[in-house]
Amino acid sequence: MPPVNNLEGLDFITVKNSDGVSYAEFRKKINTDYLLTWWQIILGMVFLVLLFISPFILPSRFSSWIWAGVLPVSVLAGFTIAYLQLFVHEASHYHLLPDRKSNDRMANLLLCSWVGIDIEVYRKIHWKHHLGLSTPMDTENSYFQPLTPKFLLESFTGIHLFRILRGRNHSQLLTKAQRLRSWRMLVIGLFLNLTILLSFVLYDQWPLVVAWILSMLIFFPFFAGIRQLLEHRDESAGSDPAYYQTQRPKISRLFTESRASSLLGAAGFNRHLIHHWDPDLPFTALKRAEKFLSDCDQTKEIIQASKTSYLKTFRKLFTTHS
Repeated sequence: MPPVNNLEGLDFITVKNSDGVSYAEFRKKINTDYLLTWWQIILGMVFLVLLFISPFILPSRFSSWIWAGVLPVSVLAGFTIAYLQLFVHEASHYHLLPDRKSNDRMANLLLCSWVGIDIEVYRKIHWKHHLGLSTPMDTENSYFQPLTPKFLLESFTGIHLFRILRGRNHSQLLTKAQRLRSWRMLVIGLFLNLTILLSFVLYDQWPLVVAWILSMLIFFPFFAGIRQLLEHRDESAGSDPAYYQTQRPKISRLFTESRASSLLGAAGFNRHLIHHWDPDLPFTALKRAEKFLSDCDQTKEIIQASKTSYLKTFRKLFTTHS
């Protein structure tokens, strides 16, 4: 059996395709497709806006059904917010705009502000995830939790979110200036969310108030958390909550067997295997990279053996033991 779910350690120069072209040479020809990146961001934003203005444009005969739509709208909005926040990750690798300062300003303005994070702070914490994957030092570690009914219950009741927020003490990683930036963006995020809720109240749209709260506090964290768990949790970890208290084999999966993976794993998260090997590769080039690596003796078996879907992985990881 070839190794699966991990390319880290392979040298870009020695990985060559059937024409003798190394990955390092292939890599030099890659450019970020900014137009495609922004097209996908705009689609997500438009869909989110449409969800929350729909009560204002629906014919009045549907008004009595608005409360019935709260849960579906909350789920769809939470999924869409999780989708959009994946592009914060793309911004952290400087793939929103060619100029790095403009990249960070645009990320903070459009993607980070309303969820209360600062792109510079996120970048620093996220890089620790790359360095500490599958070790107790990992800074993004929802996959430490086993996928059990308890995990799902805690996700849908906000307990999982509370645990993440309580454990999010990265003060030792951040400079004083970065801690201030982090607090400033948190305040801005709270202000923007209160403004959104107040605008719904002013128009007497209480179903939208409930839908926005559920989407932000329950369904967005749920989709973000379970996506990361499916990307990284080792199948052999079973239901052991202490599995990652010691260093374990690195796991980063390749979810290319279903079309749904391009939404749950947007911005290239569905090709996380390749991203963790080459973190600076723009997500718009990951499909080409997968094709290239599928033609290389050193990697083609790993690529083929690592292909799966989020649903298949869910079934393998889900356990009723807790």
